[in-house]
Amino acid sequence: LGHQPMPLVATWPTATAAVLLAVLCRATSVWATALGDVVPKLYWTDSKAKKIQRANLDGSDIEDLPVSGLSRPLGIYADGLTGRLYWADGLLQKIQSSDLDGIGAEDLLTSSDGLIYPTGVAVDSLGSKLYWTDTGGIKRAGTDGSNVE
Repeated sequence: LGHQPMPLVATWPTATAAVLLAVLCRATSVWATALGDVVPKLYWTDSKAKKIQRANLDGSDIEDLPVSGLSRPLGIYADGLTGRLYWADGLLQKIQSSDLDGIGAEDLLTSSDGLIYPTGVAVDSLGSKLYWTDTGGIKRAGTDGSNVE
């Protein structure tokens, strides 16, 4: 039998989460959301304010994550199994990662890896694969940015 990936992080439909965030958190331009399973937080990118934020599931304790230099953060994925946060920045042509608290941000993939305008990200934690959408379609690599396919 082959490896059966398990959903480790629930992702809310963007429209539902956007309404929730607009009401509870007063977010200005929600692009994508991710729900952490180990740390029960809702994560989102605010492309207008150029930041990544998180809050408790009831909308309380809104935090700006200490990620600097964002230009247009778009898709985001909170990986509860590994404790990592992944996001795409379309204008910077990057996919980046940090701890779930935003500490230790690093570039995983950049324009030199062929990124044009990355928008969405997803992770298969058990398979150690990172998937993203870009102008050229859907691509994948290792969760460390290696072996781009």
